[in-house]
Amino acid sequence: MSLKVGDRYTLEEAIQVALPGATIYLKAGIYPLSRPLTVDKPLTLIGEGMESTRIVCDKEGWVMMVSVDGVFSAKDIAFVHEGERWGDVVQANKGEISFVRCLFTGGVRDEANRRGGDGLWLYGTVRGKIIDCQATGNATGIRVSENAQPALEGNTCSKNKVAGIAYFGNSSGIARKNICNENEVDGIYVDKQAQPTLESNTCSKNKVAGIAYGGNSS
Repeated sequence: MSLKVGDRYTLEEAIQVALPGATIYLKAGIYPLSRPLTVDKPLTLIGEGMESTRIVCDKEGWVMMVSVDGVFSAKDIAFVHEGERWGDVVQANKGEISFVRCLFTGGVRDEANRRGGDGLWLYGTVRGKIIDCQATGNATGIRVSENAQPALEGNTCSKNKVAGIAYFGNSSGIARKNICNENEVDGIYVDKQAQPTLESNTCSKNKVAGIAYGGNSS
């Protein structure tokens, strides 16, 4: 099953009516969401490039949350949180995910309540791969926590207010050939019991450290 957003459906409607495993095509354009979007079934979203296809939300919480039994993938799409309300851009906490050539930007941190601000937050038991994506203009570009085990490869995480990539909890996985530069604190931060494998990453012009370890990380 495949659907084209704009022919008969809004993005929210297309996701609602799509059968598990369907592919949804998004033409170049801006897709504003009336409320944060939750995806709870396996789907594929395909845009026409992160410069051209933009999914946008200005509400609290997130732009999109992925929590599926199965596989979710997105390619060639920008996910954008707008405005000053707190929120992450994309969250994923279950299933096998794939983001390829996607942009995550605009995450706003609520410091008082310690929530929001991540471009991409991977947590719970989520697995999968993030390849050739960009995370910029958030509090943290890509946050990995709890028992998440993603593969991060060839991404650019820059100009975030805290870190480009950060690992917490019992998270692991691999970060390979990522560029983490011009972040306000660290390029890559590894905390507590987190045990990611770091290979051939480039961390430059970060204000505190290129790669920093804390707690019991290794």
